[in-house]
Amino acid sequence: MSWLTLDPLDALVSTFLGMVMIAIAWIDAERFIIPDVLSLPAIPVGLAYAWATDEAPPAGLLEHLVAMIVGGLSLYLIREAYFHYRAREGLGLGDVKLALAAGAWAGLSGLGPLLLLASVLALCWVVVINARRPGALQGATPIAFGVFLAPAVWFVWFAGKVC
Repeated sequence: MSWLTLDPLDALVSTFLGMVMIAIAWIDAERFIIPDVLSLPAIPVGLAYAWATDEAPPAGLLEHLVAMIVGGLSLYLIREAYFHYRAREGLGLGDVKLALAAGAWAGLSGLGPLLLLASVLALCWVVVINARRPGALQGATPIAFGVFLAPAVWFVWFAGKVC
């Protein structure tokens, strides 16, 4: 799809980002872990891409830096609040690091829709699982949020390119 709708450089970047996000989602689904070796390099690559394609430097890069901080800090605060409330981990640091990468790629304008999309997808998955097998998910059943967050990163970035 990238190669049909984007210029060659953006299509290459889109393919790279998509493959990394698929790998993150796959590994998180199987092992409930988001490898740093995949998520952390996505942060400087996203910022470098934002800087290289910025039409009004340094404002665009600054927006992506702020979005990176807002994304990571938002999920970190949710993680800490949940731990304080329930006395157990509810959101891993891998998700927080992936939110840093999400902000680096999506910028402030894409961060809100990205987090909303990932959350809605996760909630829909919970509803479907509970509808198919009532009681299959309990309050302490782990759900790999990276499975939903990683594809949302690519989708929102891609949508920003084609729209």
